[in-house]
Amino acid sequence: MSLDVLRRLTLVHGIVAWVDALLLITITVMALRARGWEHPWFRRLAITSTLSALIAFASGLALEEHYRFHIRQRLFIASKNLGWLFERKIHFSLGVFAFALIGLGLLFLVQKDERFFRALRLAYGSSAILALLSCVISSIVAAFRAFPE
Repeated sequence: MSLDVLRRLTLVHGIVAWVDALLLITITVMALRARGWEHPWFRRLAITSTLSALIAFASGLALEEHYRFHIRQRLFIASKNLGWLFERKIHFSLGVFAFALIGLGLLFLVQKDERFFRALRLAYGSSAILALLSCVISSIVAAFRAFPE
């Protein structure tokens, strides 16, 4: 990939990740309300947030090879703490996608049995927290070290 394509993909990845974090926070707040899953927009937001988590995760995977071969060593040399922080961010991103996918599966179960609603709240809440952490960590690292170079 050319440097221009990498920069654009990085920008798209960051924007989609932040939008996904906001969607996940929104759906978590809606889920915290009593019978919030019955809101007409709840199902659409759940599907949209899970799809955006998939897009953010896939674009992050597309950037992974360049990060591993060109950025990782420089990041650790510049600051060991920033390097480890970004490594944790990568793990958080997997958790975002996994919990969003679990939440979407539970959404379909909730429509048949309301006892799954508590688990749905937990899944989307966990995904929202990890998404927010991941976005904040990425922003901190990007402020100190441009990605990609």
